[in-house]
Amino acid sequence: MMERRKCVRFAVPGATVSYQILRFPFRLFTSAEEGCPVFDLSKGGLALLTNRRLPSGRKISLLISISEGAEPMVLRGRIIHVGISQGVSYRYRVGVQFDAFGLGKGDNAPEVLKMLDGLEKTFWTAQPSPPRAAGEARLDAAVGMHARCCLGFLCGQML
Repeated sequence: MMERRKCVRFAVPGATVSYQILRFPFRLFTSAEEGCPVFDLSKGGLALLTNRRLPSGRKISLLISISEGAEPMVLRGRIIHVGISQGVSYRYRVGVQFDAFGLGKGDNAPEVLKMLDGLEKTFWTAQPSPPRAAGEARLDAAVGMHARCCLGFLCGQML
């Protein structure tokens, strides 16, 4: 199975997230929870652990805390998938894709993208990968270089 993510995922020890599920007109909240562990994080999204089954496809507002005393990151996104969490004390693992970063209405702040980039540089460690065919290796190299600006639209190029 080919990996579809364009941003590398990394773990940040002790990171937590508080969330609120948004409902139409995206200003009213239907449910909330505080202090959920962040399973992994990237410039494109995150996975969180919770005991609540969250609805896929719904908009979500996030407050990510990395460490005490540090400014939390405020982000919006969409719940992409919800799965059973295995081997941990939380029932569900929830995947969230962040909304676009930019200066437009409803965009996530570009400063938060810079914070995520700094976290990636601090916490991501390259994992050895299995050998690949020559064509796949070239494609992976191109995607890897492009992933520095995450998701293509940030640098004006499309994959």
